[in-house]
Amino acid sequence: MSWPRLTLDCCLRVDVLSCCHSHLHLVQQKLNIRLQRQGNRLNSRIRCSHCNFSVPSAVGKTRASEEFLRPFLLETSMWQRTERAALDLASHLDSGDFVLGPRLARGTLRVCAELLHLHRRRQEEAGFVSSALLPVSAMWKNLTDKPLRAKVSWDPHLFALRCIRKRLFAMAPKKASAHSDAVQVLGEAEEDEEARTDLSEEICETAEDRALFALGELVAYVELKRAFPNWAALLIRTLLLLSKSQSGDDQDEMVLRRARLAFAEAFQRSPLVQKLAWRDHSPVPLAWLADVAEHPDASRALLRVLGRYREMSAQECCDLVEHVLLAKFRQWPHCTDIIFASELIQDLVGACLDAGRKARAPRGKTGSSQSLL
Repeated sequence: MSWPRLTLDCCLRVDVLSCCHSHLHLVQQKLNIRLQRQGNRLNSRIRCSHCNFSVPSAVGKTRASEEFLRPFLLETSMWQRTERAALDLASHLDSGDFVLGPRLARGTLRVCAELLHLHRRRQEEAGFVSSALLPVSAMWKNLTDKPLRAKVSWDPHLFALRCIRKRLFAMAPKKASAHSDAVQVLGEAEEDEEARTDLSEEICETAEDRALFALGELVAYVELKRAFPNWAALLIRTLLLLSKSQSGDDQDEMVLRRARLAFAEAFQRSPLVQKLAWRDHSPVPLAWLADVAEHPDASRALLRVLGRYREMSAQECCDLVEHVLLAKFRQWPHCTDIIFASELIQDLVGACLDAGRKARAPRGKTGSSQSLL
């Protein structure tokens, strides 16, 4: 069955449904937070400032749960219906009307991910010829359709980053998200300008693993080579979290390979990616430093890592020295100037010789050595 070309009104309905879905999710969060704060005795009414919808407070725990469940069930039903309606409308949009912009980014995580999936599938179905003509048709629509003249259009990469940014600001501590309240009142032009900028270091440093893991579905639509330096560090962290939680071995390997390629590409231009390589309890495997051995910053990072040799096991330290330092770094001049010229390397060589002597000695005399102490 072939659907007719849908107009801008259909696009606006998708926007409205996405905004409505976000509002319902906000009401649910307010109800849940208020219920937790009040505990067993609730003496006020929970009211939504947008739609004037209120829920009477309960005195006992059982009654409070019952009062909360009534709007929760209704809200959940509306939430699911708006999701299905928005996605159904988007699935029938013409390619020229399927505009990924700021208003669609206000939807929930599931809606945004599904919109990106539909957009990718639409591009694959369109084929090479029609896809090449899409920019021309979109430009013509912007010139001829008055409501579209000021409409911002993003590709999947920018749309996914914008969706991630909005949720990071919402989950960040108050100090890190000081301007997150202003994001809600930005116009489309301002949102477009912000979407093309890097994240602050504070947001990247304070982002929790659970928050990044929840946003993992959107990372699949991000082009890592186009990511700004701070964005690159955040996306690598997210990919490493996903690689540890996937069910299939092949999928784990694919995600891990993508993270490793992104690490090698962004290492030189991103101080935060360099910090990922040497900081304590880093999620980045130490062997990845071998991929960036040609950069002087890699020698500095490796020197920091080797400075913790007393905390490593003997096997881990020997592998780092043999397979990374000697096999990959030794040939570069900056390795001689930064690592081999340092006092640390003398201590490390002495520790390795001492560990070898203990390993060759009878076990009864030296005991089992687990580290280079």
